[in-house]
Amino acid sequence: MGSLPTPNFSRPDSRFFVVLGRWGFVAKGIVYCLVGLLALFAAVGLRGSVGGSKEALSELEALPLGSALLAAIAVGLFAYASYRVLQTVFDPGDEGTGVSGIGMRLTFLVSGLVHAALGVFALSIAPDRAASAGGGAGSGAQDRTAALMDQPGGRWLVALVGLVVIGFGLKQFQGVWKRTFEENYRRSEMSSGEQRLAERVGQVGLSARGVVFCMIGGFLLLAAVQADPSESIGLGGALSKLAQQSYGRVLLGFAALGLTAYGVFCFSYARYRDFENS
Repeated sequence: MGSLPTPNFSRPDSRFFVVLGRWGFVAKGIVYCLVGLLALFAAVGLRGSVGGSKEALSELEALPLGSALLAAIAVGLFAYASYRVLQTVFDPGDEGTGVSGIGMRLTFLVSGLVHAALGVFALSIAPDRAASAGGGAGSGAQDRTAALMDQPGGRWLVALVGLVVIGFGLKQFQGVWKRTFEENYRRSEMSSGEQRLAERVGQVGLSARGVVFCMIGGFLLLAAVQADPSESIGLGGALSKLAQQSYGRVLLGFAALGLTAYGVFCFSYARYRDFENS
């Protein structure tokens, strides 16, 4: 029986770094698949509302061994957060120290912090409050926006965050257009069928994610312009907005399939991503 990987923070290509990335992307994929499936249920009329990551995790509490599932996902989310922090520090993808490189590495850091917070939430859910743990599709985003808006220059800060989120959403589309996400795979280990599947779920999933993030950023800008934190939305809020449009169920259905595809894309990264160099 082989020995367990030993933490090694001195070099990003250690087995420990790879294990963090793989388990992290598995947990992230599970969360996105849950969000997508719940949105799909809403689109076909099997449930009345949609939600974001917290609401999706809250649904697990009612399942057999739900608490154990949540704990396992939380560990994976902490692994993903650690991977992103190490990626920020060691820069295995050679993002560099220029403006774009620093911006990308800060994005990694923010992603790590967000997923660490989601991991804490997963551990904190209790059976008697699972149904209300998410606090609604947009309340978390509105609370964060209100807190930021209370700071000096708060409206400008909210607007800046909105622009950054929109930029991140557009980056997803750029990745689809230029197919840069494929560069992170160890393609020599993949069959032709696996490569085609990874390409398709990557294109569909990243496109859906781009739409959602552009919507979130746009509503943050609206909140800043109107000085109204209630205008801001999170992932669940973006899906709710889609459902409220003409042909809302169709739009929601496409978004649900796209987010589920992104979850499958995360699974493919967990298996075949070159964590040592990206």
